[in-house]
Amino acid sequence: RHLFISHSWDNQDAAATVKRQLQLLLPGVSIFLDIDNLEDISFLERYVRGSAVFLLLMGSESYFTSRNCLREVRRAAATSKPLILLHDCNRKKNGAPLSELRPIEHLACAEHLAEAVLRLGVTLLRSKPIQPPRLGRVL
Repeated sequence: RHLFISHSWDNQDAAATVKRQLQLLLPGVSIFLDIDNLEDISFLERYVRGSAVFLLLMGSESYFTSRNCLREVRRAAATSKPLILLHDCNRKKNGAPLSELRPIEHLACAEHLAEAVLRLGVTLLRSKPIQPPRLGRVL
């Protein structure tokens, strides 16, 4: 696979939309998304390892408290996957503005990952549909 999309359940619809839009922009691209491709949760690390690039979609702090999200991001780090950071800020879709995500001291996982998203990530601006030019920055 070309890309693995990691997301919390809070941002499931955004992850599906990102996948669909990227497939429109890049016909033939192979993207792993759990709601479409997960056959066995025990193989989660294998799915990450088998992908060329890891996309972390963060909309809320729940990403960093999800056991499975942490499994995914740890495997991506352990296998030195290129990392794409995407932030969903739309409250109506379970996203959160960066100003609300800044107090991350309580997070149990690697804080540098959260800080990287806050500093370097591309913010997903929602409209109908999600803007392909904005997703082009992901590529």
